[in-house]
Amino acid sequence: MGLGTIAVVFWNISLLALVAFVSYNIHLTDHEPNTCSMTYMWPSYDRVPRSLVNSSFGHKYQLYQYHETNLKSTQRPSSNVAVLFVPGNGGSFKQVRSIASVALRVWDEVSVTGQATFPGWMRQGLRPQVDPLVLQHRFDFFSLDFQEEFSAVDGNLIHQQAIFLRDCIRLI
Repeated sequence: MGLGTIAVVFWNISLLALVAFVSYNIHLTDHEPNTCSMTYMWPSYDRVPRSLVNSSFGHKYQLYQYHETNLKSTQRPSSNVAVLFVPGNGGSFKQVRSIASVALRVWDEVSVTGQATFPGWMRQGLRPQVDPLVLQHRFDFFSLDFQEEFSAVDGNLIHQQAIFLRDCIRLI
């Protein structure tokens, strides 16, 4: 092994050590603090009976209603607002839980405490005002189960799903 080979190996090891050191320091020091709070969910999906969904594609697709099972409020709103989640190409009906869980928890918190305390907003000094009329309405979340079909490439599937969607809207 010659002196030139030793110099090249030393140079490569030194360069690798420098890159590792710089990358490690950037990873530890160059980032923003996490201001997000954890969202917990206790989902329950109740299938709407096929006999209620009067559709020619009721044998193929399903309609589900989403519920959170761990809410504190015992207050019942005077009316509910139906929200229908339609999954996209290859999507699952269970994707509704993200938006439904947060919306139902906010309604639950406002109905119990009278105010909404979102951790991210509180850190920024924001205090959202809640209109008392909000408590008169609550969202009922529904979701369609299209069996995770890849409908973006098949117009016939989109047509079938649209017919089932129309029939579900009539029911809701």
